[in-house]
Amino acid sequence: MNRIEDTLRDADTIPTTLDWSDVATREPGALPAERRRTPAVIAALAVAATGIVAITWAFTGGHKAFPIGPAAAPTPQQVAGAQCLSSNESGLLTCKAAIQAAATSGDAPKVAGTVTATLGSAKVSEATSVRAWVITYSGVPTLPAPAMTCELRNWVVRVDATSGKVYFDGKPSGPSSPCPPKYSHPWAAPRVVASTTQYLSLEWPRGFDLVTFRATTCEVQSRSLIFEGGAGGGGGCEGGIYLLTSGSGGHGGYGVLYWTLGGKTLPHGVTIKVTLRSGEVLTPPVHKGLWLLIRSAPEPKEPGAQTTPFSKVQAINSSGRVIGMVKLR
Repeated sequence: MNRIEDTLRDADTIPTTLDWSDVATREPGALPAERRRTPAVIAALAVAATGIVAITWAFTGGHKAFPIGPAAAPTPQQVAGAQCLSSNESGLLTCKAAIQAAATSGDAPKVAGTVTATLGSAKVSEATSVRAWVITYSGVPTLPAPAMTCELRNWVVRVDATSGKVYFDGKPSGPSSPCPPKYSHPWAAPRVVASTTQYLSLEWPRGFDLVTFRATTCEVQSRSLIFEGGAGGGGGCEGGIYLLTSGSGGHGGYGVLYWTLGGKTLPHGVTIKVTLRSGEVLTPPVHKGLWLLIRSAPEPKEPGAQTTPFSKVQAINSSGRVIGMVKLR
């Protein structure tokens, strides 16, 4: 079973014109309901690929009474799928507790080659640093710049060795190396992962996100394949009997940003045309009456300045007549 199927069951300029010619459809099992999340939030995760097991901690005010370590524990030691390169110290969090805190924070990747932890420091302000466990995830697939190919980089998370508070360095670091073939064509046409009359799931960028349109709610949801978590957007249906669309929604994180628009229409004999604000017209394919369009979203120059690229949607029958239209705001 591949990672995409596991995800389904457990449930800055990208090329502007997508080539839909190589999209293929298959029929997996039913997609379970997913927890809805806001676009800015990445949820707590389990790093299954590296053997890290996420444990839910009950934080109070962002702090937790984590286990305190004995002095001079043997090093290096293998803990929860990671290698501890520093000894535990009396009065500080154990290496295991720090790794578990990082795993449940949502800032740690679930896809990595190796994981190591050392006692170091974390800068919490311009003038203040604290003792911290520095947890390095090596070999994490990243998209470092617009329209570039995937690179394997380091991902560093720091855990305050006293309070357990988690700090993320903010961007990948260290030397880069080529990604495995499964990540080598992220900007290729979206791949259809699941297609039924109730939902349509596409993988895009390939290897990085799973995007699903649900017919019952007209909502588009995205789920990261590198980090646990996702976002929802565009809930609620607009239109009529021949064309219902979701509202346009923004998705992504960690350098991957895009807009989505989905809808439903008749299962046969209808072409969907989406007009962009630039005047360009796109025709996403219809799968069993459902369609889903993904469009690149360049990083906004100012917070909140990003607006939907979509202007209107039309449903056109086989004789060329417009049988449904929704204008987007």
